[in-house]
Amino acid sequence: MNNKDRLLLVPAIAAFAMLAAILIALLVTSPRVALLRSLVAAPRASLATPRSGPAVYSGRLHSATERLTPRNARVAAYWWWVVQRKSKEGCGSSPPSVCTEFVTEKLLLKADGTQALTDAVADYHGVSLLADGRDEWESRRIIDLGSASIFSTDVIPQSLARCAGHRREYQERSIAEGAEVEMLACFDKGELRACDGPVGAILASPRVSVHMTRRASHAHDPIRAVALVSAIVLLGLAIHASRLRAQRHALEPRPGGPA
Repeated sequence: MNNKDRLLLVPAIAAFAMLAAILIALLVTSPRVALLRSLVAAPRASLATPRSGPAVYSGRLHSATERLTPRNARVAAYWWWVVQRKSKEGCGSSPPSVCTEFVTEKLLLKADGTQALTDAVADYHGVSLLADGRDEWESRRIIDLGSASIFSTDVIPQSLARCAGHRREYQERSIAEGAEVEMLACFDKGELRACDGPVGAILASPRVSVHMTRRASHAHDPIRAVALVSAIVLLGLAIHASRLRAQRHALEPRPGGPA
């Protein structure tokens, strides 16, 4: 195969590779696009006049019974971890959890004198807790705390003495009793339940729209990655073609040169 044939073959290979990358990106992105469409299409409703199907309900979140965290804070729902800190500082994975518990069942959403019980985001359904921009695309039931801060202390609560140990740390996230929240869910027989489809239920603080905006941004990540790779491939192709042209030009006989 001469240099001219190579010059023609390389663009074909590059085009095929970019087409394959685009198809893969579309396959990866399709579920995210479907999820976003279901979020954007969900109408707003009130507990007093609920709608059939998925809708966004707003109100104040309460627990059905008094709920205290291990450090005796009054909350509607909470999540705690006791983690084993690393012996050396540095980059890497998060410290492993020694003990953990999610308490998210029997929640009440109250608004304008009306209330609805919900277990749609109870942990036994496999709920994903999102914080610090972390995304769990596979989960149908999501609690999004946005940029809510995490409580952290080296003092392990007495009620968690079984989890105490050297270089261990107690961490806690929570939604305060009476906090304003929004919930994407389906109203059925006086309760807010998970819907069918790619998104079952979302409990967001402060708003579901914030969650939607962040997901909309992340949904384009695969396409951005493909665009970057395509640009790199095209640049490499241009450099390769330039070198082949230079080589071919060097091999061509010059006028007046030896035959």
